[in-house]
Amino acid sequence: MPEVGPRNSEETAGLSGAARVPTTRVDPVFDADYFESGFDTPYARNEKWLSLAGAFATAIASRIVPRTVLDAGCSMGLLVEKLREQGIEAYGVDVSEFAIERADQSIREYVRVGSIVDPFPQRYDLIVTIEVLEHLPAGLAEAAVANLCAYTDDILFSSTPDGYFEATHVNVQPPGYWGELFARQGLIRDVDFDASFISPWAVRFRRRSDPTPRLIGEYERRFGQLWRENTDLRRTVLQQTAEVVAGRRQAVELAQAQLALAQARSELTQAQSELAQAQSDLAQASAEGSRLRGRVEDLLAEDERSQGVIATLRADLAARTAERDQRQQHAENLEAALQSVQRTRAWRVLGTLHRLRPRLPGRRSRGAAPPDTKEQRS
Repeated sequence: MPEVGPRNSEETAGLSGAARVPTTRVDPVFDADYFESGFDTPYARNEKWLSLAGAFATAIASRIVPRTVLDAGCSMGLLVEKLREQGIEAYGVDVSEFAIERADQSIREYVRVGSIVDPFPQRYDLIVTIEVLEHLPAGLAEAAVANLCAYTDDILFSSTPDGYFEATHVNVQPPGYWGELFARQGLIRDVDFDASFISPWAVRFRRRSDPTPRLIGEYERRFGQLWRENTDLRRTVLQQTAEVVAGRRQAVELAQAQLALAQARSELTQAQSELAQAQSDLAQASAEGSRLRGRVEDLLAEDERSQGVIATLRADLAARTAERDQRQQHAENLEAALQSVQRTRAWRVLGTLHRLRPRLPGRRSRGAAPPDTKEQRS
């Protein structure tokens, strides 16, 4: 049957209460504060705890099929209530007056305040004691086991092997400890019964009259099965551990790859930003190039116009130079003609007359004298 049991000993303890007897030491008080704060969820007759008690009762009714049941340490009687709904004649006992007073009215006559080391009023097909005996000192726990075994041949038992965190757990023991106590009373673990619907460590003890070799054979068979299961589980765990290690290695590699990818993406983003800036710069440079190209074209056009002007000026200069040369040649020709005239007899006579003219009585020079020749000047 699939496990329907509680997650921890606090849940099973809530269903079974805390069976106590007076001792020389101070017992914890199982009052309102205990049931309010001693559990993950406050213990009361609510949906959670009724649902858990109902699951226990259904499993007990279908797998053990008892006619009469005693819940030893019944707390508020929730399991008694659910067993009776299954048609089972169920009863309960608990030392907590606070818990018994809060049992539902439908079962109040079937639950009572009492100790599990005291005699019970009758025998039962099954006694259920869930997360109770760890609350008793060792001596009282042994007495309680003897008392339980005196009133039944079938016990469904659970006691946390590791609940040291609970202050009221004064006798936390491994399963072997309890198995030995029940064996002393003639009740042997039923190795074929899976009681994990109560808790992972729950056990069914039954009175057996089988020969010792048969009991040993059953234990060996069960041990062999568990050994094989344990070996297979260890092999599976080792394989899964190797897979986990490989998975972690792959996870590390994946994380490294993701980091490298993130860095590459960051570099790509930066490169894209730089590319965008370069494209912007290129666009500006292209615009500046277009402007300069237009300016160059304007300058070339202006140069062509300047070349035309220069050509015109050069042509004009050439014409003027030619005209100057002609005039200079003409002047040189005139100079030569003048010199030729000045060398003639007539010119010398004329020069003489010109010099004498001012001496003539009653006459003045009315005109410029002819220029002196070189010979006259000499």
